Amino acid sequence: MKLFNYLPEMTKLDKKGQLKVRVKINPLKVFWQRLKQTHDAEKLKLKLIRKYNLNITTRTFENYIYKSAIPLKFIYALVKFTKNYQLWNSIFDEMDAVCYRCSGAGKTLWVKLPKEITAELAYLAGALRDGNLNIKIGRTFIAQKEDKAWLKQKITNIFENTFGIKPTIDERATIYSFPIAYFLYAVLQHKPGRQTEWETPSWIFKIPNKLKRIYVRGYFDAEGTSNPKRMKIAISQGWYKREIAPSLVEIKKILKEVGIESSLEGPYRKVKRWSFMSNVVIYCKKNPKNGILFFEKIGTEHNNKIKNLTKIYRVCQDELIDSHNRA
Repeated sequence: MKLFNYLPEMTKLDKKGQLKVRVKINPLKVFWQRLKQTHDAEKLKLKLIRKYNLNITTRTFENYIYKSAIPLKFIYALVKFTKNYQLWNSIFDEMDAVCYRCSGAGKTLWVKLPKEITAELAYLAGALRDGNLNIKIGRTFIAQKEDKAWLKQKITNIFENTFGIKPTIDERATIYSFPIAYFLYAVLQHKPGRQTEWETPSWIFKIPNKLKRIYVRGYFDAEGTSNPKRMKIAISQGWYKREIAPSLVEIKKILKEVGIESSLEGPYRKVKRWSFMSNVVIYCKKNPKNGILFFEKIGTEHNNKIKNLTKIYRVCQDELIDSHNRA
């Protein structure tokens, strides 16, 4: 499934105007030729440079029209002036990679950003619930104190396969990249600020059921627990209001589509926390099908959670067999 064009939103987030896009074929060539038919080219260049504070010369302006690397703020100026919003889509279709210009020495790092909603992106959308995005410093991380193996294997693979960049690992998997931070903010539709204000990306509701389940798996691997003694599975999330976190309400709906019955519990406040916690809880003792369906349809890729989830699954299987025998 194709992602929406996130370049305009990334441009808004890039307050310093440092993002550049590299295209395979520059659509500005044809666009500019048409524009010159109704405007004096030199006068128009100067007008756009001054009107949108581009801080470039007319010669640099010309380079952007014909070369492969174009600042996003330059495209924004052309779109704003002509009101030809289709130009964004033409750039997106031809996009090869994005970079963040900086005044310091060193090689420019071009990052390939996905145009499709993949299984890895769906999983990452859930896993980032135990992470953080900081667009001021271009930092993205996913935290996990209890299992570094999950960070080293699953999360590292996702970052490498999706963006071509390997994160540093300690108790977090961390990447410093403005293009990636801006991309995730734009695509996951998060508000700048606390993670407890993040809602569910709107595209989650439109993707195939298989990808929805992978999103829930990533969410569970980040914020979930399973307890074989109490025979329950739970996913927790903080929220800045005294109400159930909206993302958990939506998780409950996805679980329902799979046939899993769940309950919403909360909100409650933990000691020394300013946010309100809530849980979506799956009870498996009275309804063994819950445990079987969660294991088979949602599952986990978190090393520390596989053991407990497998115990619940086996008990649920035995319970179903016994109930059939009793019947």
